Amino acid sequence: MSDIAEQLFHAFDIRIDSSLFTTEVATRLAHAEAYYFLNDLKVNSIVLARDARESGSSNLELLSSLFSSFGFTVYLNPNPISTCLFYYSAMEKRESAGIMIGASHNPKSYTGQKLVAPYCTPIAKDGALDIIEGYFKDERKVDISDKGKIIFIDYKNQYLKESLEYLGLSQVKEEKLSLLVDFLSGSASNEIPYALEKLKINVSYLNFIPNGSFPSGNPNPIISSSTVKTREALKQVSYDFALLYDGDGDR
Repeated sequence: MSDIAEQLFHAFDIRIDSSLFTTEVATRLAHAEAYYFLNDLKVNSIVLARDARESGSSNLELLSSLFSSFGFTVYLNPNPISTCLFYYSAMEKRESAGIMIGASHNPKSYTGQKLVAPYCTPIAKDGALDIIEGYFKDERKVDISDKGKIIFIDYKNQYLKESLEYLGLSQVKEEKLSLLVDFLSGSASNEIPYALEKLKINVSYLNFIPNGSFPSGNPNPIISSSTVKTREALKQVSYDFALLYDGDGDR
């Protein structure tokens, strides 16, 4: 498993091709993470979420089942959401750890995780992520418990309302503004249109249905091959500007 660990753990997150992220690897990783949360952070609750990747639903279901079997209270976002909404959820459950399942702008075959400690503190290399990697290599395990439970959460409306208020946009009603938004089939389309709708501006959307196969290409807005439709649309209509989002909506 040492070779897998080298491929799995990166500077700021966990990321690997889905073909290598077997149930055995996922279970071993969950034990290592739970061991760290319970013994180092003294935390027994966790926020879980996923983006729109095809592997996301099965990975989320496995992780939810495992952490609840470890005795954790699992605060679960069951539907695809952006990493931004995940962070907001983690701040709402600020005494909990958190795991966001996804692989950002990486190719569709990838999966991964972004981890946070309580108070939405990032877990990265040269620190906590190195400790978890050590637990993974040592095959640390946690005991099974019947005290765990899963609680479904959804903070989307609250997140959008507070975001608009924070940015001072809740009263904007500039109907003459024309905007093009391309979600590259990522999970941000579950949130952003609802906010833009409140602004009463003219918006056109591309790739707005979450689709983990990413038909336009890798969900990376700086790759020209993934934004062909966007650039074509900009030539056909005189938009004021365009917004493009990556796979998990955090850039």
